[in-house]
Amino acid sequence: MLERGTVIRRKRSEFRQKQIAAAAAKLIVDLGGEHVTIKNIALEIGLSEAAIYRHFPNKKAIYSFLIGYAEKILTGDLKHGERRRATEPAIPDFLVERHIANVMKRRGIFFQVFTEVISMGDSQLNREAFNAISNYIACITRIIKRCTASRYFKHRRDPYSSAFIFYSLLQFLINTWTLSGYSFDLKTRFDHIWFKCGIAQ
Repeated sequence: MLERGTVIRRKRSEFRQKQIAAAAAKLIVDLGGEHVTIKNIALEIGLSEAAIYRHFPNKKAIYSFLIGYAEKILTGDLKHGERRRATEPAIPDFLVERHIANVMKRRGIFFQVFTEVISMGDSQLNREAFNAISNYIACITRIIKRCTASRYFKHRRDPYSSAFIFYSLLQFLINTWTLSGYSFDLKTRFDHIWFKCGIAQ
């Protein structure tokens, strides 16, 4: 059994890791990935560089943690829907709308992390990002399978294909939304393209 002090130290360490990862993600959005350094992360959260190194040996380790954190947050938006009754037709509509609202609130930060990781060309991080994206798509696929009808998803459509297209469109729109300086409403644009292209029909 762990002593109380050990548990407290572990919680503090987990908090610091999340704080450091969140700062790195914010810098990716604000400055671009090439400007994310241990020094900049330390300045962002008011810590010394030595304090950062106590939690992560290098920037790659921060990105690795951030990929897992991004997956946890994004799938967490959707997971509770899997526990509700499959006969409730409004589940996918509610989850999609709530999920995109949360993505907008975070300014698409975790999707931009995936884009940045891919641009780095690190094979290990690429595998981790691929697994995180695959798990996100699998989560959407399970939700589609559980629904009988939805504005967004029709039962007769292949669930995995619909989930893959959903992710691809959202990722693309977030990239263009960011490049435009957040000049359009992400949810409105997503709906327009999704329904205009007949994906949901």
